[in-house]
Amino acid sequence: MRTQTLPASTVIVPWYERDDFQEIWEIGHEGHAPATDYEDWRRRANRAVALLREHGDAVEIVTVRPAAYRDWLTSRGLPNSAAARRCYLRRLIFSS
Repeated sequence: MRTQTLPASTVIVPWYERDDFQEIWEIGHEGHAPATDYEDWRRRANRAVALLREHGDAVEIVTVRPAAYRDWLTSRGLPNSAAARRCYLRRLIFSS
């Protein structure tokens, strides 16, 4: 198990696989302009990661699987939100 902290300049970025994209997008994408398709989302995500790194941030990319994420939300009675995603991503990072 990893320690419970990351360097302060680390940004955790959710990542989606092509085969999971439609299902994850159906869960919701609150706070983001909807991508037209996986390739559009991936271009935007890669650009965002590059900008973070250019500004000196460390980036931790974490793959999100829709079924596991949906189950996690349901088990905690949470809506899909930026705060819930951050919590879920931290759980994935620190339980590995």
